[in-house]
Amino acid sequence: IVLQTPKLDHGTILDSITRKTLLKVAKEELGWAVEEKDISPDQAFNSTEEILGYYAAGTAAGLAPIHGIRVGNFNNEKGEIEDLGEEIEITKYDDKNPVGTEGQQLIDLLLSVKNGELVKKKIAQAEALPESDEKEGVKKLIAEYSSWLQVA
Repeated sequence: IVLQTPKLDHGTILDSITRKTLLKVAKEELGWAVEEKDISPDQAFNSTEEILGYYAAGTAAGLAPIHGIRVGNFNNEKGEIEDLGEEIEITKYDDKNPVGTEGQQLIDLLLSVKNGELVKKKIAQAEALPESDEKEGVKKLIAEYSSWLQVA
């Protein structure tokens, strides 16, 4: 699985702690590849790759599924979007799991970071390891995950 996020250089999304957390735990805990690359509406609508879901991450440690996109034109003078087309459905989610299986994995991990459970799990993992590079890597993750708890 590849988790893609738009690049930050457009100034349209925040480099929030939620975004950083999702990217880190997707890579470290789920083993997903992480890419920062822009995705145009055309790519979203016409992708030949299997898309498992589109999500928006919020600053309140939230993750919301995106079911469709409506394309329009932003009028700078009025400060509003005009000429909105019909909504184009880009992803169908199961009614029993409205965020999708992978989205639920990310939400569960995000909540485990937020409530300190992931840090506890990593501490137990580190304690079970002999002194090694692997143990040092887990200790670095513990420090990073713990720092997120102090920010929240």
